[in-house]
Amino acid sequence: MLIHQGEARSSKADRHLAWSLAGVAGALNAAGFYAVALYSANMTGNVSALADHLGMRNLTSAAPYLALVMTFISGAMISTLLVNAGRRRGLAGIYAVASSLRRFCWPALGARICGCWPWSAAPAWQWD
Repeated sequence: MLIHQGEARSSKADRHLAWSLAGVAGALNAAGFYAVALYSANMTGNVSALADHLGMRNLTSAAPYLALVMTFISGAMISTLLVNAGRRRGLAGIYAVASSLRRFCWPALGARICGCWPWSAAPAWQWD
């Protein structure tokens, strides 16, 4: 699905890719909310909240939003560098490789949610 590009990929593969990415984004957004009480996939809202908190000079409240935005930007930069390097070397499946690297982030997020993270006092969903 991520090996072929442009005309070489069928519309059925495009639809399958769209549904898959939408499902992953939704799951990541829900897991991010349980982990840190922020919608991790809503960058427009996160940038707006960051600007709002910075405008009110509330740096403590702005920190989580800044971390989310910087993590998003860092991930985009790393993915771009990886894909460009793969394309220069002629690797057909570089998009699949770049996309599959996310699987290493899921265990850490799951550990944070269930409270198994080394510095977690309690599961993230047990806030008071």
